[in-house]
Amino acid sequence: MLRGDPRSTVTVTVVRSKQEPFDVTLTRQIITVDSIKSKLERGDIGLYTN
Repeated sequence: MLRGDPRSTVTVTVVRSKQEPFDVTLTRQIITVDSIKSKLERGDIGLYTN
């Protein structure tokens, strides 16, 4: 239900215990995540590259 065109908005209601519900308006965006490669070297040394 949160999917839609980038830069369009959607309003969600947040409900938490012991608080009044409140609305939050979110602007949809395209999110890109870069992947990386990693490996553990001798001992506790981590090495990563992208």
